[in-house]
Amino acid sequence: MMELYVHTVGATAVLVVSGRVSAEDAPLLKDRLASELAAHAHRLVVDLSRVDFMGSAGLGALITGIKEARAHQGDVILTAPSAVVQTLLHVSGLLGYVSHATTVADAVTSIAH
Repeated sequence: MMELYVHTVGATAVLVVSGRVSAEDAPLLKDRLASELAAHAHRLVVDLSRVDFMGSAGLGALITGIKEARAHQGDVILTAPSAVVQTLLHVSGLLGYVSHATTVADAVTSIAH
């Protein structure tokens, strides 16, 4: 079961994703990304350190959010991806496409500039 919550670090919103991001959860993740991006000038840090599983639908939701942010001159920074997500990003070839950071603090610094 996926859980989502948002907190702020300074003026930057951080969406924390935890649990399993299955095909059933992907639409909720996609909708939450869209609403948080709209509320935060299309700049968002997504903390993936607590994700136990992510399927292709979850990856698709992240990509949709990234494309939406970039279409509005913003960005999504994926932070501290768990080993599962890191492997998925690597195998899919998306590691070079997405903005990512090791820690939330690094991501917040990066997105603020």
